[in-house]
Amino acid sequence: MDFFYLAAIKTLILLATTMLIRIIAGKAVTKFLIKFGGDTKRKRISNRIINLFLAFFFVLVLAAIWNIESKDLMVFFTSTITVMGIAFFANWSILSNITASILTGQKQEQLSG
Repeated sequence: MDFFYLAAIKTLILLATTMLIRIIAGKAVTKFLIKFGGDTKRKRISNRIINLFLAFFFVLVLAAIWNIESKDLMVFFTSTITVMGIAFFANWSILSNITASILTGQKQEQLSG
């Protein structure tokens, strides 16, 4: 069999397994919280943590299936984190400018009136 065909089959199996684990874990969290009287906030937080770990697991196993070197994976993660940091800073900067313009606009109205 061709490497790409075999890797694609393994990827589909990994995807199905990950989704199955996600569904089973979600139901287990729901049953556990019903049994011990947990609230919906805890359920959401628990599901987010489970999804985070499953995503991390999925990426690592997928990298192993497709023979991606750890150096290349590290470049991808650092590039992604850098872009996210720049986006957060730009978002904060725009929000800061909007807030400053609102505050200065209010002060100008107070001074003129």
